[in-house]
Amino acid sequence: MASLTKVRALPDLRILPAHGPVAPSSHARVDALLVHHEHRLEQCLAALAGGPLTSAQVAGHLGWTRHEHPYDDLDPFSRGMAAMETKAHLELLVARGQATRSEDADGVVTFAAAG
Repeated sequence: MASLTKVRALPDLRILPAHGPVAPSSHARVDALLVHHEHRLEQCLAALAGGPLTSAQVAGHLGWTRHEHPYDDLDPFSRGMAAMETKAHLELLVARGQATRSEDADGVVTFAAAG
């Protein structure tokens, strides 16, 4: 999120990606990504309302890809990537004071809504 904010402060430029269409505005893309990540953070917090969960369990509450596929429908590699992306969002919620992080004796990390 901090990197996106830094990019947003740069001059607005056309985006020439290695894949996908050319986009006319880096600012518009950054703005869209910031909105997406804030929405994801809200979804993660909502999933934690029922109690502590691992990142993979939280990922199971979210839709994946632009088609919002269920987590269980993803292939094993994509499920791993989804769980890691979710963990990054959960760690940000911890840094913001909106969630807590615990690790049990077996090294299993769970997250819970703060307060």
